[in-house]
Amino acid sequence: MALRTPQALLVDFNGTLSDDESVLFEVYAEMASARGMSLTRERYVDELAGRSDLEIFDDVFSASESIEVLLVERISRYAHAAGAGSTVPHEARQALRLAAELVPVAVVTSAFRVEVEPVLAGAGLADFVSVLVCADDVSTLKPDPECYRRACSLLGVAPSASVAIEDSEAGVAAAKTAGLQCAAITTTMPAARLRHADLLLDRFDVPALERIFGPLARVA
Repeated sequence: MALRTPQALLVDFNGTLSDDESVLFEVYAEMASARGMSLTRERYVDELAGRSDLEIFDDVFSASESIEVLLVERISRYAHAAGAGSTVPHEARQALRLAAELVPVAVVTSAFRVEVEPVLAGAGLADFVSVLVCADDVSTLKPDPECYRRACSLLGVAPSASVAIEDSEAGVAAAKTAGLQCAAITTTMPAARLRHADLLLDRFDVPALERIFGPLARVA
């Protein structure tokens, strides 16, 4: 299915721009192991990927500790693994920089600003992102559409004139409910779980942009 050429591009962070779902799994698995619990990769992908920290904590740890303690540890472990920007592939960096030459770009995520900003800076992408909407900025996280509605408002564009790029069911639901067109990459979940997206892509790269915008000049 072809998309209408967007006036803005709104990109999810974990698993979409930052190829870090495996990092997040390792973080949660290490936290579980330290508490005598077990978390398998299969369970993470099938049940937890794309969900908020609070939902994962409740599911995996059953509120065995305070949310604040668990969240501080989770963010610290993630920052140690990904804070230098190493989780953002070269192809994704190319794509985001090129997209920013065409339309305003937002990063819209259920992650926290304190963990997202160092990754964007480390990957050399901070100056290419016009708007950053994180968990800190909204009262309800994906699949609620608040984050996408807020990002479109800050960008000054209508949701219907925008395209979101996502990698999870919750993200697709948030974007579509907000009124955006949505392209989903199949790096985290199989295509069948992303069937409500308007377009399926292999990953976030320049060829993916060309399926949204049409032929583009390639960048190094």
